[in-house]
Amino acid sequence: MLKSRWFLAVIAVVLGVLTCAGTLLMRLNTVSHETKAAAVAAVEEAKPKDWDFWTSEMQTLAAELKAQRQLLDSKAKDLDAYAERLKAEKQELLKVRSELELMRDDLDKSIPVLQATETVNVKSLAKTYAAMKPAQAVSILGEMDDQSIVKLLAVMKPDNVASIFQEMARATGGMQARAARISDQLRLLKKQPAETAQP
Repeated sequence: MLKSRWFLAVIAVVLGVLTCAGTLLMRLNTVSHETKAAAVAAVEEAKPKDWDFWTSEMQTLAAELKAQRQLLDSKAKDLDAYAERLKAEKQELLKVRSELELMRDDLDKSIPVLQATETVNVKSLAKTYAAMKPAQAVSILGEMDDQSIVKLLAVMKPDNVASIFQEMARATGGMQARAARISDQLRLLKKQPAETAQP
């Protein structure tokens, strides 16, 4: 699973999204603390001391505070927009992940599996086909599905398999392409471990 490019790509995207979210949360916390500190300082400075009148310095300070507040509001909106983008990307990532899991399941279903319980029957049938002439075996195998053929060829001797593939290569009607598919599926064949005998 770790050798799959898709799995590694999904892991990289997940880590990227999580890193961005963590950075965003830390930055939002820092901006919030800075805003509170600035507001407290402004209130302290705006408190009337021993006089009760509005000076030009107070007007300047009030204008600066207003400008800083507008800047902080703008940054907060930017952070909210960024958080929304992260949320949308996370949902897209989850969608891609579920699609990848479906693709993996489909791939697993397409790979033939030779169950331990059917091995004896398949071996017996494979001996029958191996005893036949390759042309006759190919004409019968041509009517079977690819997974069944793969299971039969998997338990045959390599010489018999070679004769059958050679005859399939001579046949017409797309049998060469089918032989290539079957050959590739032979490479991917999974064998189940022997099951415990039931009473």
